[in-house]
Amino acid sequence: LGFKLTSYSNNNNNSTTTRTVPEKLYQMIVLLVQHDMLQLETLRPHMSDTMDQITKGYTLWTTYERKRIRSMGRIRLAASSSSTDTTQEQKEQEQVQKIQTIRTTLASSPLLGLLDAFLQQGDWNSATKLVPFEKNHTTAATTTTTTTKTLWSQICVLLPVIGETICTHVNDSIQPLYKALLDPPCLTTTTATPKAATTNVLSTSATLEETIQFLSEPIYSIVDSGCIELHPALYCKLCRLIGALMKQKHHQQQQQGTSRDDAICID
Repeated sequence: LGFKLTSYSNNNNNSTTTRTVPEKLYQMIVLLVQHDMLQLETLRPHMSDTMDQITKGYTLWTTYERKRIRSMGRIRLAASSSSTDTTQEQKEQEQVQKIQTIRTTLASSPLLGLLDAFLQQGDWNSATKLVPFEKNHTTAATTTTTTTKTLWSQICVLLPVIGETICTHVNDSIQPLYKALLDPPCLTTTTATPKAATTNVLSTSATLEETIQFLSEPIYSIVDSGCIELHPALYCKLCRLIGALMKQKHHQQQQQGTSRDDAICID
């Protein structure tokens, strides 16, 4: 399996045409890992590191978006020459092409493809073994050190499909607890049932602290990258769930005589 992934990585790096890793290969690796027949630590060295490409692509994307947003509110008092406008448009097109090239390269990366496969199965623990959530990373091009916590957000920006997969994972994870606490009749028939393969699901007896600890990492990725904007219903469900857990905790504190009159503060 390692040699197969290495073959795809080398081919994509040295050729103008990219070879897509078969989806069944990812599925087989996921099953082997989930059944303790394969250790990700032995497979990880066979996949090329794409962290530098992610950082480079995110920097280009940020620069382009800032210029684009600033130009939206800019008022031109004098008409500029057509040659100046043409040159500016060419520079913007070149930058967009660079960003798209990096996105295409990342989309064919076996590392990120396997990451997405684990997320589709709701296996957040295995996904964070591939790309640790809390770990310092120094890019080869610069001496700046970033955390992979930030890289998760950058991955979601450059590959929104991964951000959407994380949103689906969060929705499936909170579904049992959400239904136990709230169970809105109007959403019972329309809400999707969590996948049977989901390995990380909140129990119906999870506390406020356990819920926040469980959701902090995936929620950071989709909120910081803005991917959660694509799922407003998920945002509303999270607000209702946290609100219900806060009320539940406040009620328990009242029964124990340890409640406070001021609002409950959550880090």
